[in-house]
Amino acid sequence: ARPKGILAMLDDECKLGQRGSDKNWAKRLNETYLPDKNQTVSANTRYSASKMQQAKGIFCVRHFAGQVAYTAETGFLEKNRDEIPLTAKSLFEEDSSDLIKEIYDVQLGASEEKTDSGKPAKAKTVSQQFKAQLSSLIEMIETTDPHYIRCLKPNDAAKPKLMTRKRLTEQLRYGGVLEAVRVARMGYPVRLDHAGFFKRYRMLLPSVAEDVLPWSMEDEDPQKLCVKFLDVLLEEGSKPVSYTNADGSISRANQIRMTQRQPEPMVFPKADVQLGVSKVFMRKGPHDKLEAHRVFHQNASSTLIQSWMRGMQQRRRYLIMEDAALTIERWYRGCMGRARWWRLREAQASLLLTNTFRMLINRRKYDRSRRGTILLQAQYRGRSVRKTNAAVKVQAYRRMY
Repeated sequence: ARPKGILAMLDDECKLGQRGSDKNWAKRLNETYLPDKNQTVSANTRYSASKMQQAKGIFCVRHFAGQVAYTAETGFLEKNRDEIPLTAKSLFEEDSSDLIKEIYDVQLGASEEKTDSGKPAKAKTVSQQFKAQLSSLIEMIETTDPHYIRCLKPNDAAKPKLMTRKRLTEQLRYGGVLEAVRVARMGYPVRLDHAGFFKRYRMLLPSVAEDVLPWSMEDEDPQKLCVKFLDVLLEEGSKPVSYTNADGSISRANQIRMTQRQPEPMVFPKADVQLGVSKVFMRKGPHDKLEAHRVFHQNASSTLIQSWMRGMQQRRRYLIMEDAALTIERWYRGCMGRARWWRLREAQASLLLTNTFRMLINRRKYDRSRRGTILLQAQYRGRSVRKTNAAVKVQAYRRMY
């Protein structure tokens, strides 16, 4: 039997031609989904209409976002037929533009129902086109691996930075997200292959020795390693947390772990983690605890690496600054030494100049005194000789006479 859907009954009403009307379609919907006398909600709770709404030709459909009211007497049949007027049809067919004709042919082909016989094609209604597009979409989705992005409307006022929790909860509930999460939590929603499980969570036991639980998976059976890892994990998780070494010292990594917020102990039933032939199945509780411890150790390791890198950067910066300071000090001391040497050289030059000037002055005085003395001596000796010669001449004349 043909399904009695809202769109199917709308198509049937459109086929009646002039006898069909929006009011008859709304009446048929109410008779189909609300057969009882005082019934206002259908058996599947998807369709509802009160007596007042039925009288006005209004019915409600419960969508994922809530109840939506539709008024039947608003031209549903005319809109569903979506017939092209004859004037516009002839105008498109007789248009001189090839582009207009091509677009019209494509639109006409999409809106006409194909028939195997030689009968002319029937025009598709809007609901039939919607069904065909939906069927094509479903076929395409079945041949692919789709990933859905659910968009949530934060508020009905279309305002930024405003979130209505009740509205979001309704959307998640009607969209089946909460139900899917609840069903997933009841089973084993987390599934990892053996190698990925061991590589991901081996870091949770950093203090376990290599001979007890190896770090590398080379030449090892992944399934056996996962079984051994799970046993050691539950055994270590039941012990009290201790960050001290055997000699009483505390490593730098453990000091960082002590300052962080401690996660919940890794204690959970072993049945919550099941090992299959190729995968490990985990419930949500154990997975959350393992992920919390993994984030805890990753934060400690990243903090340790950051502290080491920052220390190395600071040491490098200190060495650069030290070398720069020593270079500046050497340059400054050199400048001070050269300035002192220059001052000493200037003092020595000034002393030498003074001594030379004084020597020249004294030499000039000496030369002047020497020349005067020699001149004086020459005059005195000349006078003495002349006096002597004059006396001799006088004596000679005297003796001559």
